[in-house]
Amino acid sequence: MASMFKQKLLKAGRDFNYSMAVKVVGGAAITEGQILYPSGSQGTFLVYSPSTGSAATTTNAGRLLIAKHDIPSGGYGIGLPWKMVTGQNLVGAVGTAVYVNAGGTLTVTAGTSSIVGRIVTQQSGGGVADAVVLFAPESE
Repeated sequence: MASMFKQKLLKAGRDFNYSMAVKVVGGAAITEGQILYPSGSQGTFLVYSPSTGSAATTTNAGRLLIAKHDIPSGGYGIGLPWKMVTGQNLVGAVGTAVYVNAGGTLTVTAGTSSIVGRIVTQQSGGGVADAVVLFAPESE
């Protein structure tokens, strides 16, 4: 089994790590970068739906993922346990907490959801920031 993978083919993740990805079924129409929570199962796959920002879909939901790309309702797609998110209007200093809003997208406004990430860089002009979304382990 070990001979199947050549060391030179294994590459570290830069803005996401594909080897940690999960194939999921969309419980609703999902857009790239939305925070997802497990909402059921279909055969051997978990069904993930966009988070509503409530405690039930963030804090108490189980393992959260972030959509790698758009996923149609009932279609298959990829969910990631972490991803560098760019181009979002996240105005805040480096280290500012990032939350999930009601639409399943990221915001710096605290609501009922738990912190899902932090701003890691702030670009000048326009207030657009880059954030890394790293989810807390379920044991916390």
